[in-house]
Amino acid sequence: MRNQNSIFTTLGASNHALEEREQNDYYATDPKAVELLLELEQFAPVIWEPACGEGHISKVLQAHGYKASPVIR
Repeated sequence: MRNQNSIFTTLGASNHALEEREQNDYYATDPKAVELLLELEQFAPVIWEPACGEGHISKVLQAHGYKASPVIR
């Protein structure tokens, strides 16, 4: 019989967490990460940010002069 979880192991993923997970798997991006990214990269002046949560990334981009449009649902 084939192991039912073998595909998860192959993909390096799991459907079982060993530790507590955030509700709805919500992990907000630390604004400092965006600041560090902007030190290395430049982007088009208009940025659409789908699945933005609370808009943490958009707020940093806007502070740097980008027209960032969070898509909040």
